[in-house]
Amino acid sequence: MADGVLVDTMTFSYLRGLGLYEILACLGKKSGKLFVTAAVIKQLYAAGSTVGSQVDGMVKQGVLAKVTPVVGDDVSRAVKATLHNKNDARLVRGDRTDVELVELARKMNLIL
Repeated sequence: MADGVLVDTMTFSYLRGLGLYEILACLGKKSGKLFVTAAVIKQLYAAGSTVGSQVDGMVKQGVLAKVTPVVGDDVSRAVKATLHNKNDARLVRGDRTDVELVELARKMNLIL
């Protein structure tokens, strides 16, 4: 069984579009097992909507926990290896955030 859920950029966008964005706050408060990365928050800000600041607010309120690999740790090394492998890099199109999410989910026993 997984130890939590790592929420990606598309999930935030879909829930907002469906008008179900508040469900994240409810789930996060009750479970304490929702996670987000700094890279996902950065993508949400780059999209130009208010979702980035809303997610940042959830992190500050403790509804979402922010987890991010650091240079040289197991996750960042796995991401680098994937992106530098010609075959694997083509599968993920060089998107570091997606590879990072997969590696963090694997390392932390999270659902993505």
